[in-house]
Amino acid sequence: SYLGDPVNVAGGTGLENSTFIDGLNSTDPFFGSTGTKLPYNFVREFQVKTGGYEAEYGGSMGGIFNVVTRSGGNEWSVSGFGYFNNSSLTADATLGAAELTSRGADVYDFGVDVSGPIVRDRLWFFAAYNPFFASADVEIPGQGLYRDERTEHLFATKLDWRAGDDTDVVLSVFGDPTTWDRVGGGPFTQPDTLLSPGPLLNRIEDGGVNMHLEGSHRVGSSAVIDLGLGYSYRDFFNGPRTGDEEARYDLIPAGAIGGGFGEFYSYEGQRISARLAGTLVAGSHTLKAGVDYEDSALKPYRTGNSEPGVILDWGPGTDEECVEASFGCRYWVIFLDDAGGADLRGRVPTVYAQDSWEVSRRLRLNFGIRWDGQYLVDSEGSVGQSIGDQWQPRLGLVWQPGEVGTQKITASAGRFYQRMSLRLSSNFYNGAPQNGIIAYRGDPRSDGVPVDTLDVFCCSIQPERDLTGSHYDELTLGYERSLGREFRIGATGTLRTLREVVTIGTEAPPGTAQIGNIVGNPGSGELDFLDPAERDYYALQLVFDWLGRDDLRLSASYVLSRTEGNYPGLYDSDARLLFPHQSSIFERVEQMPMNDGLLPNDRTHAFKLWGSYRFGFGLSAGTFFTVQTGTPLSRYESIDIAFRQAFLSQRGSEGRTPTVWDFNIRLQYPIQFSSSRGWNANLIADFLHIGNPQDAVLVDQLQQFGGGVANPTFAEALAFQDPFAVRLGFAVGF
Repeated sequence: SYLGDPVNVAGGTGLENSTFIDGLNSTDPFFGSTGTKLPYNFVREFQVKTGGYEAEYGGSMGGIFNVVTRSGGNEWSVSGFGYFNNSSLTADATLGAAELTSRGADVYDFGVDVSGPIVRDRLWFFAAYNPFFASADVEIPGQGLYRDERTEHLFATKLDWRAGDDTDVVLSVFGDPTTWDRVGGGPFTQPDTLLSPGPLLNRIEDGGVNMHLEGSHRVGSSAVIDLGLGYSYRDFFNGPRTGDEEARYDLIPAGAIGGGFGEFYSYEGQRISARLAGTLVAGSHTLKAGVDYEDSALKPYRTGNSEPGVILDWGPGTDEECVEASFGCRYWVIFLDDAGGADLRGRVPTVYAQDSWEVSRRLRLNFGIRWDGQYLVDSEGSVGQSIGDQWQPRLGLVWQPGEVGTQKITASAGRFYQRMSLRLSSNFYNGAPQNGIIAYRGDPRSDGVPVDTLDVFCCSIQPERDLTGSHYDELTLGYERSLGREFRIGATGTLRTLREVVTIGTEAPPGTAQIGNIVGNPGSGELDFLDPAERDYYALQLVFDWLGRDDLRLSASYVLSRTEGNYPGLYDSDARLLFPHQSSIFERVEQMPMNDGLLPNDRTHAFKLWGSYRFGFGLSAGTFFTVQTGTPLSRYESIDIAFRQAFLSQRGSEGRTPTVWDFNIRLQYPIQFSSSRGWNANLIADFLHIGNPQDAVLVDQLQQFGGGVANPTFAEALAFQDPFAVRLGFAVGF
């Protein structure tokens, strides 16, 4: 996705995926984004499920990703790798309206791993370390050059123990401590309006440690029992750099920003997970049933401003016209200081059962049922919100017409629920006001008079007893056929229909400036003033594989799709904000008109070609090429506050960003060591974004601010494709 979120799957946004490592959930419980990073040399296999999956998988309205990690064996192995890129190996970048110029960029990525036996045939180990360093000097217009540095220390170790002839135990420990002194601000920080550098001097501290304990026991020749236990700890801080804790202030609508970075949030995240599953092969049936349990916590979650942040001159009116505090009048506004410190929890129990029945050599039927419960626990230890009615039936069919093994027809139907992130709890079940606002008549830094106080997010709210979890229904139909021994073709049709979402609605009681924040299902209950949430995804995917030669592999896919409705998803694609369950365009009555149409991640056509070829003299080449149509454009105006918008024309009706293409090649050449038996080495060169197209991938669609003030960057490109670059590398092993 070029919209700022992780990879999008089947119409979903990047916060709707679930990521697993060796079958245990590693998704970030706060935002719902991709969780722990793994060392590159610890990954053995990356599995992707985009739909039609069995009852044992859930918690996602996007895709399911599972990483299978490497293990040691009876043979000792040592290997290493390294990659390097800098500004001299990269073409000049085309900058968008809000992007900054970087100079002297350097990127280093290297690693080493060791594996082997501790006790032959019984106990093995694997250990990997993969540090990453990136740095550049970034120019802030009118303020000078500032250092941007990111450091990651990715590590992993794993023990595999054959405890008995029928019992295996695996213990994994891995982590990803990261620090980033970033030059960049939030989505409302325009670099060319800065009065000081502070609003762009950001500090991010992230990462933690994860432990997995897994056991597998075979019962006779037809049954297996699997047990998994997991614990993860994550320490997160996003705020100003040390020594730059000055308050940030904004002059609106003048558009100038000064002071420091301002807002921060931090938490210590923990997750305890457990799973127990049993598989039984009984004649033509393969039965599997299991229970999962997850308990995620933020201890404590804190948010606020490094000092009370000031927003100056808000709104279109004049002091004489204002008699009550209102966003529609000119006031000096000050954000309250840190009011966080709450302990928040989320609990998810799961039960599932499924059967794969081989009716005949040609026909297999799959049945499954899954139940999830979701319980958000507030800072007082009480259940702030519970959702229990999450039954998810799954059906599947595989039929092989003609000669067995040459053709396959598949079909599936199912319901899939999304796991709620704790970001929702941090705003509404934390027991204390956050981001409160005091409105002033006059400059609060001198002689301002306080007029009113407004809590944007406040305190624990009353649970919605009839709340339905976010979920969709899916139908798929596919056909696959082998053409001789060399070719395979396939076609799959997919329909996903959003049935319900959990979101935040804001309603202003008549005659007041207070905004009532309500968690619910739009179109029903207390959110009946909003339209029901809609999102439909239709797709036809064609695939082609050529497997005819040992030295050549070639695959291609084409997807014709449509994503439409009024609700983009958990990632706010309209304003590009990481606020799960909160939308800049789906909160208030005045945002409903013209809010139905092509959604921001709709791409009509997407073509991908990838393959590899091994030359006779040892050189290998791999390639990836893609072409995809642009995304829909709309016209917005901001209302009330900067991140709340309404449409000025029908959603998605203002054309599209340009069609983009990308072409990449990897060359790898082996080096032989005649005097060192067992050693091998490869030199690697990656040629990225060949042709240097640098087309626009993101366009400013906000036409005007509140009160009709024009946005000077409307219709300008905010971001372009990355420039052509060469990355050099090596890999060695023994």
